[in-house]
Amino acid sequence: MFEFIASRLRPSYQGVTDETAAELAHDTTVMGRALTDGFRVAAAAGDNTDFARYAKLAADALDSLISARLQEHAERA
Repeated sequence: MFEFIASRLRPSYQGVTDETAAELAHDTTVMGRALTDGFRVAAAAGDNTDFARYAKLAADALDSLISARLQEHAERA
């Protein structure tokens, strides 16, 4: 499933090298998996978690990851 998700993300990173797109798709998939797993653990533990708030934080973290990696790519180009 991991490879499937990464392969679906890869074409969305246009304007960068294939290597950068593959790396970014992989990193985004890793981060998404980690965040999702963390939410599942919190729910199973019965934590009083505001999932809407943390989903927003997770989206912000993924946006930041993507922006930072695209900036790195632009600086190398």
